[in-house]
Amino acid sequence: MRPKLKLNHISSLHDARYCSAVGVEFLGFSLDPSHDFYLAPKSIAEIMEWLSGPVAVGEFGYQSPSEIEQLVEEAHLNLVSLPIDYPTPTASEITSEILFRSETLSQEIVDRISQLAEAFPAAKFEFPANPEESDLWKQLSPSILERSLLQYASPDPIYDILKKEGVKPLAFSLGDFVEEPDGNLDYESCDDFIEEYHSIAI
Repeated sequence: MRPKLKLNHISSLHDARYCSAVGVEFLGFSLDPSHDFYLAPKSIAEIMEWLSGPVAVGEFGYQSPSEIEQLVEEAHLNLVSLPIDYPTPTASEITSEILFRSETLSQEIVDRISQLAEAFPAAKFEFPANPEESDLWKQLSPSILERSLLQYASPDPIYDILKKEGVKPLAFSLGDFVEEPDGNLDYESCDDFIEEYHSIAI
């Protein structure tokens, strides 16, 4: 099955509608007040009311389960994204579907992902999977990779994975190559990637 696509830092209806139109399935919205791209839950709900199809992913910090569940309802979220080191016992109190994310990759992170995969059989995982770190993330079992979103700073590794036989991730989380320096979506670069992506991933 062709991997899906995820874009983070969605902060406007225009960007969200563009993503929906080109087939991006996961839209990441920051609900961590300390984050530069924080968006109020009401604004996220208003954006999602215009769309049909994409999954709304709320990216949280270390808020309590009760606060997270309240924001899930207010923002009309489908998926809760938590830091990889969010306490396991506390995460188990969250009833929404969970995605654990990491901004770095190390042996410790790989081990943590394996532990969380056992504790949360339905959880998803998002982490950087650059070629120079392939010896790390390829330690993960195929069943974990199949529910992982691999994040890349450039498109070439994505194209390489699509062209090869074998286990494919659930999705690719798109990085700097589809963003302007200020973090906003670069439509031209995104268009070029989407065109190439669909030409390979038939």
